[in-house]
Amino acid sequence: MKNIYVARISDADKLAGRYSSKTGHLACWSLESKGVSWSSYLFIPDLSATDIICFDVLFEEDFRKENDVNKGDRFKMSSPEGVADVEIIDIKQGEPINNLENRVPWGKRSPYLKGE
Repeated sequence: MKNIYVARISDADKLAGRYSSKTGHLACWSLESKGVSWSSYLFIPDLSATDIICFDVLFEEDFRKENDVNKGDRFKMSSPEGVADVEIIDIKQGEPINNLENRVPWGKRSPYLKGE
């Protein structure tokens, strides 16, 4: 089990057009914290319908040693399409999102797609 961060993403409506063809695809975005960039995995939701994303952090043990993450904390996440601000609204325990960690075959639909 791993921490799954549920976050509200700013400007989801602006990102929706850029990501409409990538809905449902696994993506790696960089979570910026204390001058360090952490690889974060998420399935791109339909950003025209929701502003909620769920992500996990690769090397989470190291990330948690450096960061005390709580509800309400804000971070910047960068992707190939730009930078977004995210606010943590919940932290859950769940299976890793990255298919290399959870051994789920590529293409299997994720429960994290809709922020569940």
